[in-house]
Amino acid sequence: MSRHDQLLRQAFPSSLANDLEHLLHSKDFSAAIEPHASTEINVGVEQVKLPQRVYFERDFAGLQLSPLQRIQHFFERDADTAQLPFIQRMLNACLYTRHHNGYQREAALRMLFASNAADIEWVVPFVVQLAAEYVENILLLIDDQLPYLNKAVYRNFLLANPEYYFKTKQRIVSYWDCYYRRKRPRFNDYVGGRITAYFEQLVKSAD
Repeated sequence: MSRHDQLLRQAFPSSLANDLEHLLHSKDFSAAIEPHASTEINVGVEQVKLPQRVYFERDFAGLQLSPLQRIQHFFERDADTAQLPFIQRMLNACLYTRHHNGYQREAALRMLFASNAADIEWVVPFVVQLAAEYVENILLLIDDQLPYLNKAVYRNFLLANPEYYFKTKQRIVSYWDCYYRRKRPRFNDYVGGRITAYFEQLVKSAD
């Protein structure tokens, strides 16, 4: 097993080891992972480490595709992934939510939502992690899906990771201040502000 495979294994609970091994052997995940940049998160009774960024070779290199076509190519036309069992397809999508290419992150997130997988306990960290990033199209996609999320699952995750949740809120505010404040002077009018308000309501409802 390569060092990269070992790092990818750390992103998921041990109960998924067999499915993840099949996935890693069925697809080419030769990659670089951003060094010394992983996020430690509690999932159930285990701790996982989400890579900040991965750099898989599969980056539509050489294909003359528009941004929308890139998403459609990942979402609809990945024949290799389509043949995998459900769990392995979702593991694959989770890994691609950490890709350095924002179009691939968006495509992977769309796959998770379309597959009704966003409420699976080990998928939740990948959704929340994207909420703390700066790509507005991805934030709008999450915002659009908030009414359909399992509140209990997301509440439990946030309560189990208070330090991570605090940093997530800080990052959302920081990106708003850096990139969107001029366009949206009021944080509550910014899509990240709406997502933060949703998370805050979940956490407070547990009191």
